[in-house]
Amino acid sequence: MDSVTHGLMGFFIALFIAKKLGFEDIKWPLVAGVIAGLAPDIDAISFFFGESGFYTYHRVATHSWIGVILLAAIIAIFFSKLKKDKFIRYFPLAMLGVLSHLFLDFVTASQGAQVFYPFSTARVALNISPGVDVYLLALFAAGIVVYKIYPKKGARIAATVLLFSLLIFSARFALTNYAEARVDSINGDSYLTPNLFNPFQWYVIKEHDSGYLRSEYTLFFGISEPESFYFQENPAVNASVNSKLVKSFLNFARFPYPIVDGNSVQWVDLKPSGKNTGFTATVTLDENFNIITEKMGM
Repeated sequence: MDSVTHGLMGFFIALFIAKKLGFEDIKWPLVAGVIAGLAPDIDAISFFFGESGFYTYHRVATHSWIGVILLAAIIAIFFSKLKKDKFIRYFPLAMLGVLSHLFLDFVTASQGAQVFYPFSTARVALNISPGVDVYLLALFAAGIVVYKIYPKKGARIAATVLLFSLLIFSARFALTNYAEARVDSINGDSYLTPNLFNPFQWYVIKEHDSGYLRSEYTLFFGISEPESFYFQENPAVNASVNSKLVKSFLNFARFPYPIVDGNSVQWVDLKPSGKNTGFTATVTLDENFNIITEKMGM
């Protein structure tokens, strides 16, 4: 999920529970909630350890159960020392904020997170919501406006926003499960990714031995004609997989596919949307197929 949504979810959780935890002045608990909601994405600094580092370490340790505890403890210690307050009041607030980040990433159509790291490297995701949920953002924006008008009713406003958030996710879960059942009955075992704006439309990926078939399924209108993505023997593609960046990308992407342009190979993940967008790994080769440059993109 996008950073704005993560931060606002942490804000509304803090707004809901701050008074219950005994805070009279809720300014700093709200700041702590926003930081907690964003905290797991601190692993984005892995980009500075080489471009392959991002694909290797993003959504790993800081998005795991042990990362939740450590990040919440660090945030609680920082704010309790800063404001000379009790650790025990900041810790549950920070814990819920960090957990909300993992929840939002879990429901998002993404490469998933290694929630059970270090005991398992499996990435898990429910894939019922797009990477940017415009309806959830609209709900949060409305909540902020109402809170500005009625600041004394903050906890009640936050409770309403969080309740409607759960209703949005419940509706997406029900719709996606129904769509998956319909698509599987028509198309065989398939993978669905929700459309950014239309909650009744999904991008459909079907794997086969020679590559992928990608189509769209719209509730009430059925499934479109598939677009084919076939793997072909190509010396540039074969050479590109020797790249450290590409190796880490292949472990990160759900449906990796190479696009060849001369001696340049761009690996994309077909899942994030109906277009060839999202994270990429591009390798440039010389005439002997030796790697010249490696570049991460998004």
